[in-house]
Amino acid sequence: MNRPPVSSPEPSRDPVSSVLAIIHATVFAWAGLTLPWSIAGVFTALSLALAGGHAWLAFATTTRHRRQRQWAWRSVLWLSAGMLAVYGLGLGWTAVYLVAIYGHVGQGMAAAALAATGTLVLFTLPMSMRAWRLAGPGLRFGRRHGGGATVILLVAAWVAFDSARAHPIARIDGDRLVAEVNAQVEADLSPAAPRQPATVAIHPATCPPANESEVWLLIAHDGGRGQSSPLTCRALRADDLPRQIAQVIDELPAHAVAKLDLVTSQRSLRGPLFPRWAQPLAIRGGAEGICLDRECLAPWQLVARNAFSQFRPIPQIPDLRLGTDLDALYDAVARPIWRRGDRSPAPDQLQVIATESFRVGSDRRLERLQRLHPRTPESTARSVRDATRRAQAYILRSQQEDGVFNYAMNPATGKQMRARLHLPRQAGTTLALCELGDETTRVREAASRALAALAGRRREVGSHIALVGSRDRVAGLGSTALPLIAFLACRPRVGPKFDALIGELAHTLLYLQRDDGGFAARLRFDGTPLPAPDSLYAYGQAIMALVLLEGTQDPAPSWPGQEQTRQSVQRAMDHVSGPYWNHTAAAFFFTEENWHCLAARAALSHHRHAAYERFCRQYVRYQSRFLLDDNSHVDRAYLGGHGFGNLFPPYNTPTAGLLEATAASAALADAAGENADGELAAIEPAIRFLLAQQWRREDCFACRDPAAVDGAFSQAMTLPKIRIDYVQHAWAGLHHAFHELHREQRHTSAPAS
Repeated sequence: MNRPPVSSPEPSRDPVSSVLAIIHATVFAWAGLTLPWSIAGVFTALSLALAGGHAWLAFATTTRHRRQRQWAWRSVLWLSAGMLAVYGLGLGWTAVYLVAIYGHVGQGMAAAALAATGTLVLFTLPMSMRAWRLAGPGLRFGRRHGGGATVILLVAAWVAFDSARAHPIARIDGDRLVAEVNAQVEADLSPAAPRQPATVAIHPATCPPANESEVWLLIAHDGGRGQSSPLTCRALRADDLPRQIAQVIDELPAHAVAKLDLVTSQRSLRGPLFPRWAQPLAIRGGAEGICLDRECLAPWQLVARNAFSQFRPIPQIPDLRLGTDLDALYDAVARPIWRRGDRSPAPDQLQVIATESFRVGSDRRLERLQRLHPRTPESTARSVRDATRRAQAYILRSQQEDGVFNYAMNPATGKQMRARLHLPRQAGTTLALCELGDETTRVREAASRALAALAGRRREVGSHIALVGSRDRVAGLGSTALPLIAFLACRPRVGPKFDALIGELAHTLLYLQRDDGGFAARLRFDGTPLPAPDSLYAYGQAIMALVLLEGTQDPAPSWPGQEQTRQSVQRAMDHVSGPYWNHTAAAFFFTEENWHCLAARAALSHHRHAAYERFCRQYVRYQSRFLLDDNSHVDRAYLGGHGFGNLFPPYNTPTAGLLEATAASAALADAAGENADGELAAIEPAIRFLLAQQWRREDCFACRDPAAVDGAFSQAMTLPKIRIDYVQHAWAGLHHAFHELHREQRHTSAPAS
């Protein structure tokens, strides 16, 4: 018996589906116009098409035209399926690519990439299922379709893994190669003339054709007189490397400092489904360079070009920059090809090259490098003392006659960037000079000039006094608290000349304290505190300033009374150890709280607070999870740094800040008679990491003026910009951590309350 066909259960009008379709159309239109999809624009086109399909559906579900509704539902169904397929394939490609490049940590990133499909599934699957129910009759999906999709996925995964996998060109034992080369080269021990400023070679080298038995050697040197030569490239026989590299060294000018990069492997950079947002992760900074045809940029050149902070994933947010911009790098290596009048290969022909990195010193000795820096040195008293001495020298060189520090420098160009006086950086650098500097006239005079520059920003705010930047519209807590710390720390060196200002700033700080012990983050120019959340760094700085004020043995008459200051410190410490961080996540999550550790350490002699000290130690235990060790499965050059795996190199300032906080935590544990083994175990690797990151004039082959950057610290090993606060944080971290690690006599402190 034949049954009549069952009609679709769709209603004549469907306002719920119409509203949902409008929401989906808005979301997909925004995604197509805003998010960083692939260069080819496939994802953008699909997003906008799906937005259009939902807009059509929103209109169709308000009409009584059954056929129009059915075709609108079918368009949403097929477009959603296409979006899921292409987007899922692209993310899957990226996941496999990341695993192939970054190994262990890539697995976590791959999982995150695949989990990102969940958002798309939420916006496509429910509507697709409804579309299938309402418009699905007559549509079929058989087993052979599923089998074909599986084959496509497996082939795509294999292609992605193969394109990301490095193909070895030569297997090199770097240490053995160094020994064999140095055995064949006669050292030049004659004195070398000081190196002069020279332009850094940032243009690509043209490599000669090489067969399967040859490897490329990229060579750059300073000519022995600071006159940089262009990057050149040679093809060397892989079975005779020591002799040929020794010959290259013999051909260098006398006392030349050279950088050698031996290409050991290469891999494809782009795939047909490589998403735009994954571009920042495509090249491992400091370890890999790029080639197009035979035009190559060495790893150190990418760093010198600041290539790892150029990518803008979302054009609407211009300050969001991270990782590499592959389009810019393609232009850099393709330009020589265009100048020759040749037709350059397509962008997807870019190749990533991994190299063994070496340096030839002015004595003609070959040294192996690790991510552009010397291999991790030992943290001896001599090495730390030398590092802190050179950091001090850099800071002193950076000061201008008016006391203001040059805040930033580009090592590749040698350009000093002196902006308007920046109160926190000026104060932090001055604090480091007074706390850690040598007992010399030069340091004392530098500190006095720096303090005078700070005092020049004195301004009345209502009936109080604060330090205010030239463009600030309010007085900030940090801009008062940190300079007050500097004035108090420098008082033993410069005398009482700033006592009046110290008293004024101290009274302002007490005025900013709330009844609950916290502090107002900002102060209007009419003297009215602005309600705002606790300021991240400034809160700890405010407590540190009051702790130093309370501990001063010979206070000036204009300063707040010692008992008033003591009560203020007690209330502030009570607040931090109580309601300040009293939430569900407090057991396993902290933000930047280094200054509280420094304040607790400074209070050991006169204001113990057990709960406040415990807060610091809990914070340090939490942050220590991010100090990379052997269990982190990261590049050896990253060990001891503060980071999140292999994807991005550790940043020097967070490492130094945590190192100083860890040293303070160890001092607190020792004062309380508790075990500090956890803190002490974390200190040694972090010291070694920072020692390796400090610029030395003999190693700065990518610097225009190596003498000018000697002793400085960049933001990270792949981010060359130098800033004065990077230097002072590293100086303080190295000094305090090494002292805490090796001191033989422990504190004798008052009991904690």
